[in-house]
Formats: sequence, C-alpha cells, structure tokens
Amino acid sequence: MGEIFGIGIEELVFIGILLALLFGPESIPRLARSAGKLLNRLFRSPLYRESLQIRKQIRDMPTALARLAQLEEMQHSLNDEIRDLKAAIEVDANLTPGAPTTAPTSQPAPDAAPTPPPPPPDEAAGDAQPDGSH
Repeated sequence: MGEIFGIGIEELVFIGILLALLFGPESIPRLARSAGKLLNRLFRSPLYRESLQIRKQIRDMPTALARLAQLEEMQHSLNDEIRDLKAAIEVDANLTPGAPTTAPTSQPAPDAAPTPPPPPPDEAAGDAQPDGSH
C-alpha cells in the first residue's frame, strides 16, 4: 500500500484514533487545518528545499564516489601503460644505436618502378626551337 512520509496506512489510522481520543472529535478538523497550513509553509520554505538538495547529494554520493574511484583506477592504468611504452621506446633506442630518433620518412616500395630523374637543363633547352617551329 502507499506510504506518506514513510508511514503506512495502518499507522495513519492509529494516529487518527489517538488524536480523536486525546483532543476530542470536535477539534480534529481545526487541528487538521492547522497541521495543513504548517506543512504547507514548511514545504515552501527555503530551508526545506535546501534540505531536499542535501538529501539528494547524500543519496547520490555513493554513485559519485564509485565513479571517481573508477576514474582514478583508469588514470593509474593509463599511467602504467605510458610508463611501459616509454620503457619500450628506450629499450628499442638502446638496441639500435644507429637508428634515427625521428620517425622514418616514407620510402617507395622496393618492387615499385623507380621514377626517371628529370632531364638535365641542357637537353630540355635544346629541344625547343628559338623561332617557335617544331
């Protein structure tokens, strides 16, 4: 069944009977009206809204802490990977002492046909006729 403020229907009935016995059945409507006004002011107050925000933050705190722990774990893992890569690069550089420290330039494949060098400037100038005829 439904609950109001964490109190079940059975508890509300018990509280109603207890109030009727203590204050009498004639004063219950007046007490209910006063309690309603008090609760209305309470729920509209800035203090109550602030307490709701604090409760939400406290309720969400385990999730935020778990997320933070996961991020820290990922950071440690990435730092370990970076350290391992740096060590591998240093070992590779130490094994090949004549290797360049920069990235290699792209070279044509060995089975590709070499491109012919451009003709010397003398031959290129000799092909053209000075008078413009071919």
